[in-house]
Amino acid sequence: MSSLFGGISEFYEHHLYLSNLFEFLAQEPKLCAPANPAVVPVPISRGIRLESVTFAYPGSHRNALQDVTVEIRPGERVAIVGENGAGKTTLVKLLTRLHDPQRGRITVDGIDLRDLVPSDWQKQIGVIFQDFARYSLTARENVGFGQLNYVEDMSRIRSAGDLSGASDCIER
Repeated sequence: MSSLFGGISEFYEHHLYLSNLFEFLAQEPKLCAPANPAVVPVPISRGIRLESVTFAYPGSHRNALQDVTVEIRPGERVAIVGENGAGKTTLVKLLTRLHDPQRGRITVDGIDLRDLVPSDWQKQIGVIFQDFARYSLTARENVGFGQLNYVEDMSRIRSAGDLSGASDCIER
């Protein structure tokens, strides 16, 4: 009887997880592609610019970012540092177009990110957060997560390793 009730309890618990998963998978994207999308500039020639960007998360009365203006030129390396809650992750979420700002705009080579198909823009960028995860997979697969359509292309994986300074790690 104990095993039976334990099994029923476990089944119920798994059902709750699955119903959350199916609810998540059924959601429609909130950021849709524009009717007449612009072409993502590749490579970026003039840079990325945030112009008076303000953003608050839904349901929050506090702005995560307030009137931020920043320019990132092509080839420039940028580190975002600050205290917890300063808006670092929010800034990255806006740059990757997981959210759109309530005020201001973000442009790439003068094109507003809202004028681009979100998935086309997202294919051109990568983000590494400090709380990274190391997966129990090969180096090729870990690097390949960045562009799944090239996960079998070892020359691209080696090139990524060379550019990032991770060549020795990948070879091991």
